[in-house]
Amino acid sequence: MNGRELTLVMTVAAAGGMLGGAAAVRLLVGTPVLAQEKRAKVIEAEEFRLVESDGKPCGRFHVDKSGRPALFLFDKHGEVRAVLGVMPNGSPHLALSDKDGKVRVALAVWPDERSGLFVSDKKDTPRATVAVLADGKPSLFTSDQDGKIRSVLGATSVDMIPSTEVRNRSESALALFGPEGKLLWSAP
Repeated sequence: MNGRELTLVMTVAAAGGMLGGAAAVRLLVGTPVLAQEKRAKVIEAEEFRLVESDGKPCGRFHVDKSGRPALFLFDKHGEVRAVLGVMPNGSPHLALSDKDGKVRVALAVWPDERSGLFVSDKKDTPRATVAVLADGKPSLFTSDQDGKIRSVLGATSVDMIPSTEVRNRSESALALFGPEGKLLWSAP
């Protein structure tokens, strides 16, 4: 093959490649899926991501490796600030975090039907707990900055109470504790 024939073959090959590529783009590449006015009856996916116009993530709904579904919401810095999910045992939970990613408020229901709201300070110390026991009895615990229980209102059939004198009391019971965990006052 001489130089002229080689140039002709190369030109035809290049032109064919360009025409074939253009045709493939037109015929084979689909259009991106965008939100449409029509409503789909079912949409299935392993993960949904919500992003801002610049692509920054602000939410994610997915199923983890253990099959647990969870919804994550992010702040403007990409930190997870809220999680709504289901634990491996089937219990639902909601966790709200501060700007440093520490969970400050948690809400949960356990398999034995206990439920609770837990509030912590910025040092991760539990400071207030509102709970309903499996038998339906309510209780409210408050703790000091060291995490020691300082007051209990309501049913107290929980092992975390420092004094056996106030366990298994009625829903209207009130107990106050000193810094060392010693019972200061209780009624009834």
